Amino acid sequence: MERGFWAEGRNSCEDSAGQLESGGDIQANLAAIDRFAAQAARDGAALVAFPEYATYEKKEVDATFPQVAEPLDGPVCRELAAIARRHRIAPVTGVVEASEEPGKAYNTLAAFGSDGGPLASYREDPPFRRAGVWGVRVHQAGRVP
Repeated sequence: MERGFWAEGRNSCEDSAGQLESGGDIQANLAAIDRFAAQAARDGAALVAFPEYATYEKKEVDATFPQVAEPLDGPVCRELAAIARRHRIAPVTGVVEASEEPGKAYNTLAAFGSDGGPLASYREDPPFRRAGVWGVRVHQAGRVP
């Protein structure tokens, strides 16, 4: 049984939130995102927001995150764009974006229009990094960037 929910808002823009229990299977996560987006669109939402790590999640941030990271024009975001076009809804979804530095990745939110075109992306820049995995700068003890 799939765990998760979606909720709709009743403001000037019909929107919804898709909270799913993502795991390490990217294709399964994308399939769940597709199902939630389809339901939200059927119920009249124009936008559906998913959490960070929606496309790849583990209990601990580890070295696998940079290994699965992709550019924003890679296969994961192409599938998110296809979901947007298929359901005529604007998804905002957490992805693992490739960094310019080997061995690092970004925790990124990627937004697509209902036509599948990219709207925006936001790279989280957390105040600390686990084992230097996130971002392009690594905070070191005793040194403030």
